[in-house]
Formats: sequence, structure tokens, C-alpha cells
Amino acid sequence: MADLSPISIFRKLILKPFYYPVMYFLIAFFNLSFDKNFAGVFTIFLTASFSLYLISKLFPRIFKMHIDINTVSANTGKAFVTGLLYLGIFLTVGWATVSFFSPPGQTITIAGVIDTIADINLGAANSPILQGNFFANLFIGGALIPIIETELFFIAGLQFLAQVFSVPLSLGFNNPILFVLLIVLAGLFTFYHIEAKDVADNVAWALTFLFGLFQGFMVVKFREGESAIHMHMQNNILGILQRAFFQAKTVVGL
Repeated sequence: MADLSPISIFRKLILKPFYYPVMYFLIAFFNLSFDKNFAGVFTIFLTASFSLYLISKLFPRIFKMHIDINTVSANTGKAFVTGLLYLGIFLTVGWATVSFFSPPGQTITIAGVIDTIADINLGAANSPILQGNFFANLFIGGALIPIIETELFFIAGLQFLAQVFSVPLSLGFNNPILFVLLIVLAGLFTFYHIEAKDVADNVAWALTFLFGLFQGFMVVKFREGESAIHMHMQNNILGILQRAFFQAKTVVGL
């Protein structure tokens, strides 16, 4: 009998190649019920990721992306807790960094960091047809967006660039090119949010870049993408819940 538990369904959702048709179907829903232009961007993202996957299958001796990094971890429960732990570290580091560089009299709270990241990651949820539907926003912003973004930038994209430039996917001071690669990907991740989601705030830029660094670091460190996906999903869900039930003030003193 097929295992239809939530954990099993989630693992199948992000497991390739099953991941691609499911995501195309979900984006079709996204296109019909939310912002069409934004859905178009994610269609391009998914197609780019699918193309990299096909290259890795057709030319396995050249591109071994499906071997280097697994999308699914060995233990989903552990990956979930790891994502939560790193989200806590990110929020703390983000709060400390922004507070340090803030002008006198202006402070940011942890809730403010969550709210800022929510504005960044949930840009498409500002004017959807189903704007008032809490569960639709939770599904799109809390699952679909983080899965596709993390998979493209920090799983498929990271492995592709590492293969092209012959960069070993191992952390260490003897592998500085990998850190350059992570910085480049975090920069691309930030640039995408600036262009596609109209991020026009220095605090938001800094937090987006820091978030991207955390995502890439986690994928390399744990040799799988599920922990980073969980962190991204947890972050977005926190932002959605905070928007729905609390009035967060991003910067105190402004």
C-alpha cells in the first residue's frame, strides 16, 4: 500500500524527476489564480532547472549533478529540525548585522527581520486574485516559491556552476573558489529579488544576500537540499503567519 503520509508526500514532491511535472502543474495553478507575470518567471526557473537535470542525465560523464548533491535527505525529520536551527541562526545574525549598521535611534527587531524577509520572498502575494485566501497564500508562499527558488539557485545552479568551473563541493579554507561561487549565487539570488519582487530597501538587500549565503552553505555542508528547502519554507510560513495574525513593524524608530 502506498505511503500517503505528509512526510512521504513531501519527499516525493521534491524528488526528481517526479518533482518537475508536479511543479509545472502547481505553477499552472499559480498562473491562473495569482500573478501571471510572476508565474511566468517561475516557469522559466523550473525549465532552467529541468534543462540542467536533463543534461546531467544525458551526459553523466560530464555533469554528475544528480550524484554530487541529493535533493532529498536521508531523514526528513532531521532535515526539518536542521532547517529550523539554521533559520534561528540566520534571524539572529541578520538582526545583529542590521542593528550594527543602523543609524542611531533606529533598531530592528527579530519580528522585523521576519517581516522584511516576508516582503522579499512573498512579493507575488501582494496583489493576487486570491489575496484574501490565507491557505492559498500559505501554499504558494510557504511551499511552492521556496522549493523552486532553493532548487534552482542552490541545488541545480550550484552544482552546474561547480561542474563548469571544476570547483569541488567541499567546505574548507583550501577551497576558496567555492566561497566565491556561493557569494556569486547569493548575489544572483538577491538581484533576482530586486528585479522580480521590487526589493528597493538596503536592509532587505542585505538580508536577502545573507539568506542566500545560508542557503548555499547548508546545501554544501549537508550534501542535500532538503534542509535548505525546509529553512526557506519555515521562513516564509513565519512571515505569512506574522502578517496574518500580528502587526509587525520592520524598523523601530522610522
